[in-house]
Amino acid sequence: MAKFGKLVANEYIKLKKISTLIIMILAVLLTVAYLGIAKLVDYTMNSEFFYMGSVEESLDWEKNSLQTELEALKAEENPVDETYFAIEQVEQRLRIVSFELEHCVLEYDHWTFLAAENFLSTLYMTEIENNADYSKEIEQFTRAIDNRDWKSYLTMKIDFTRSAGKESGLSEQEIKNMTTVDQYCLDHDIMPVETDDAYMLVKNWDTARQRLETLEASEKNGQLVSSDTMKTAKDAFALYDYRIQHEAYYDVSENTGWMNNGKFDFWNVLNGSYMISGIIGVLIIVIAGGIVASEFSQGTIKFLLINPVKRWKILMAKYFTAISFGYLILLISFLVAVVMSAMLMGFDNIDAYYHYISGDEVKRIPGILYTLRTYFFGSIDIVVNATFAFAISSMIRSTALAVGAGIAATFIGNTLVSILGMFQMDWGRFLIFSNTDMQAIVEGNSMFVGHTPGFAAAIVLIHLFVFLLIAWDGFTRREI
Repeated sequence: MAKFGKLVANEYIKLKKISTLIIMILAVLLTVAYLGIAKLVDYTMNSEFFYMGSVEESLDWEKNSLQTELEALKAEENPVDETYFAIEQVEQRLRIVSFELEHCVLEYDHWTFLAAENFLSTLYMTEIENNADYSKEIEQFTRAIDNRDWKSYLTMKIDFTRSAGKESGLSEQEIKNMTTVDQYCLDHDIMPVETDDAYMLVKNWDTARQRLETLEASEKNGQLVSSDTMKTAKDAFALYDYRIQHEAYYDVSENTGWMNNGKFDFWNVLNGSYMISGIIGVLIIVIAGGIVASEFSQGTIKFLLINPVKRWKILMAKYFTAISFGYLILLISFLVAVVMSAMLMGFDNIDAYYHYISGDEVKRIPGILYTLRTYFFGSIDIVVNATFAFAISSMIRSTALAVGAGIAATFIGNTLVSILGMFQMDWGRFLIFSNTDMQAIVEGNSMFVGHTPGFAAAIVLIHLFVFLLIAWDGFTRREI
């Protein structure tokens, strides 16, 4: 073990050259550039000019278009029933847009906009269908909007829903289902904004609850419900119910990147930095692809082999050095991302957890461990392609060819898996490229049905063994 340690130390000494330093600096600069872009987009999206002006202009443009469309519909000769229906629809939409402009409802992520788009539409539609006068309710709604009083709005909405539900002959349970989210928000002081984590959790919890109740009722009535469907519904409800009870409104797994959800905070920016690992992977392939081939092409291998050490130990020392150095670069990139994400985005929800189902039990781990796991799963693809490049490097003198083969495997592999999955070619699961995206497999998002983490790990290990066997055979048999 001591000799092996000296071999590894010697390989690290060889890495102390300008090209290696450039690779490390480039990895850090890529991380910093990503974080800088995230902050710039955040600033641009939240600037008053960008945000307020565009909403008001789009609403004003929509209003003018609706007025033109309404005039055209009313001017039609020999109108039919469909035309009358279209007129009602356009008139209703025009009333909503006019209301939003008149009462300065100009923020898409504010509760007033959600209320105007959803509840006001329901109010107008019910007024037309029932041929009723809801001027009192519209006046109350307008007052709540002008005062920006969301609690008064929810109270009025609940009362209206109950009243309209009774008139429509709905059962108490059906009415309760329709008001559960609003009542919970009132009771727990949660503003009904779709960008608010607490509000979205309550909505998801209610949807999961109703989904499970529907399936249980179907099963009770003798309808066939698959065990997988029932388990998925139970797991979803158990997960949301646990978070509701523990008031864990924010979950790291739902905030995996600002480019996915448009939210800029510590976790979204940090988790989004994972995509940099793909570029870093190319840099690691460059190291793995040249660590053996360069020794032969430069003629330095003869000085290495005169040592009284078996060739396979020398080979394994080089492999360990390439992979460990790759993980070192990933770790540095991760630490830079953590520090800068906190500096640029603040510490909101920094104590958040990742919740998941294990068996029939809800468990959770700190968010930072979830992000580290994401980085680790992402590194599997890097290790596989780097090992492939290392194997090629052990057989030939050309560093460029070894590096090119590793990089080509990275891009061709992903494309091939997508094609196989698209055409449902199940045998594709046995290819190494189908098993390197461990994150997707663990979360059940593999392109192949029934793809398990254990199967994927076995395929990866088998291929790594084959690659290293090829490297060993090529290196031990080569002549200097």
